[in-house]
This record gives sequence, structure tokens and C-alpha cells, in this order.
Amino acid sequence: MFRSLLIASSALVLVSCGSGEEAAEAPATELSEAELATAGLSGAPNWEIDRGASRIGFRATQNGNSFEGSFGRWNAGIILNPEAPEEEGEIEAVIDLSSADAGTSERNEALPQEGWFNAAVHPTATFRSADISSTGEGSYVADGTLTIKGVNRDVSMPFTLTIDEAGRAVADGSVMLNRSDFGIGQGEFEDDRWVGYEVEVLLHMEATPAG
Repeated sequence: MFRSLLIASSALVLVSCGSGEEAAEAPATELSEAELATAGLSGAPNWEIDRGASRIGFRATQNGNSFEGSFGRWNAGIILNPEAPEEEGEIEAVIDLSSADAGTSERNEALPQEGWFNAAVHPTATFRSADISSTGEGSYVADGTLTIKGVNRDVSMPFTLTIDEAGRAVADGSVMLNRSDFGIGQGEFEDDRWVGYEVEVLLHMEATPAG
């Protein structure tokens, strides 16, 4: 179920800040729910994510100062048996890159542009995993592929998971990404003088059994 986390993973990476590829003259508009749909799972999701209680965020540095942000629009599908994640564990997540809120209007206006996410050309980031394993009581790792700006990278997302007596699941995870791995940050931002290479993706997901 906490493939959602992974999902997020993808999204956060984006926030890293970096430069884009092909030119995009106008900022991208937010995607519709249909465009954020997930359809790559082998079956129907068995967890329903509580969007209001969940968050996909990120932490990065600019001029040596840490800042945090989050993505306002994303979707995720989760199939997970916490008792046997190796046998029943899949995640697919899609993030609208134009929905990044990095804490200031200047960063928010810059991130969708060509020199960063280039959201007009690559509007979404995706994370897909069909390899989830237990690493201890209440601890898991999801190994999958994160795609940003057309670049695919293997990503492992560790997370913890607790399920209360009512069946509500709460998952928290984080993973460190390097924005340069996805070509995020070009020109004067290609090195780490102004914006750090490392971007930490922070995930908090809450869900209940589907159906």
C-alpha cells in the first residue's frame, strides 16, 4: 500500500530544481484527474488513499539554506499485502510537475519552466514498482523506476508502515535523490553553487482498505 510513497518519490525528485530540455514558451496548466490516472497495475488497487491526510514533499537547499515544498496534484494506485509484499506488492504514482509549491513565488514560477522541470514538454513524473519487500517488523522497501523529464532511474524507497485496529494504514518514508541524474538544473544551475544537488523526497501516506 505504500507504493504511494514511492510515488511520491518520484515527485519530490522533481522539486530538486534543475534545468529543462526542449523549450517551453508558456507555463504548463494543471492536469485533469483523467490525465493523472494510473492504469499500469496488474489488478485493482486494494488500498484507498486519504488525499487530505497524505503528502508528497521534498527538501532541498538554495544558497546554502534548506527549504521544503510539496506537490499539490498527484495520483497513486497501490496493491499491497503487508504480510507478503513480495507476493502482492505494486505501486504506480503520477505527479503533476506544474503543481510544485516550493515556498516562494519566485521558485514556484521557475520550476515549471524549461530550465527546470520543463513541464510543458514533460508534464508528469512517474514512479512504478512491482518489487516491494519487508526489511523488518513494520519496515519495507519499494524498488522501482522513477521517470522525470523522460529520464528513467532505479530508485529504492524505504518506508515504515503501521495499521491500526480499524485497518487504517499510515506510511512514512524518505529517499535522497540527485537532481543532476534527471537533467534538472542547466546553465548557471548545472552545478551546485546556488542549488544543492541533493533533494530529499518526503512521503506521508494514509489509506484504508478498498471496498
